[in-house]
Amino acid sequence: MSEKEEYLLNTRQSGEALELLTNLESNSVSLVFFDPQYEAVRQVLRTDYPLYSQSDYQILRILQQIERILKPSAFCLLWVNKTLLGNDRVPLWLLKTLSLKIVDFLVWHKKNSLGLGNWLRSNAEFCFLIQKSPQKGKVFKNRSFGNVWEENVVPSSKRKHPHQKPRELIKSLILATTQEGDLIVDPCAGSFIVLEVCQGLNRKFLGCDLTFNEMENFLKVKEQKNKQYANLKSQKHYHQKIEDRNLNTYFLIVNNDNQDEAFFCFEKTVKDGWTDLKNNWESIKEVEIEFEKNFKTYRKVVSFYSPESEEILV
Repeated sequence: MSEKEEYLLNTRQSGEALELLTNLESNSVSLVFFDPQYEAVRQVLRTDYPLYSQSDYQILRILQQIERILKPSAFCLLWVNKTLLGNDRVPLWLLKTLSLKIVDFLVWHKKNSLGLGNWLRSNAEFCFLIQKSPQKGKVFKNRSFGNVWEENVVPSSKRKHPHQKPRELIKSLILATTQEGDLIVDPCAGSFIVLEVCQGLNRKFLGCDLTFNEMENFLKVKEQKNKQYANLKSQKHYHQKIEDRNLNTYFLIVNNDNQDEAFFCFEKTVKDGWTDLKNNWESIKEVEIEFEKNFKTYRKVVSFYSPESEEILV
């Protein structure tokens, strides 16, 4: 790195991805994690997190810099949402980064997520394993690593970022693709979970996130708001299964969009997955329900109160 480098190693910091990458030397990085914000926040999340979508041109420029800074045969883990699996955006980016090639594909199955969706439930995330030329399979050291990784999603009350990835998956990927002392880069670091794992594995980390400071402030406000509802715990009105006199199972749940609203959830109100909810209610964090109001049918995604925490899971 240049002596004028403004970004610090092994540090949580605010910054712009392209600026960080352009200050790195060519062929100097052993692994890059890249998790862009593909869509506007309100299209994919229910809460107005301080996140900004990146255009295809911005993502391409970042990938061009990743191509430059990666060592030969080193890897980039490119996280993608499921909409990108059905279009040509990723292939078009790679047509302009000819030394980068998709060599494999990874699915993270979120075991404790019910998932939502108009057709199939979205209880997985996806990642392309991209390698810089020359492509060599033996460089990936863990020969037993499967295409599907099962690990619970972190409860939203404990996340440092809405797109936080699972720790053990990150750890296994780092061990399979790098050695001690190698430099690992995450230009859209989000929760900085990659930094935390690198510190435990004796790897150097360099990363930043554009809205790091804004996210810190946002989460503080969110935490204060959640604590306003913690008194419900003392009333025993939280994440519990109840049997009424007619032996009908139901749950008390809270609306994500407006936490002043709470619903008693019965079988007829659940859009789908009542049996799964009934049998696995302790591990399920949210569910989609239908209800009628003013002769119109509405749908809402709602979350359980947690008995293990004084916060509301949102």
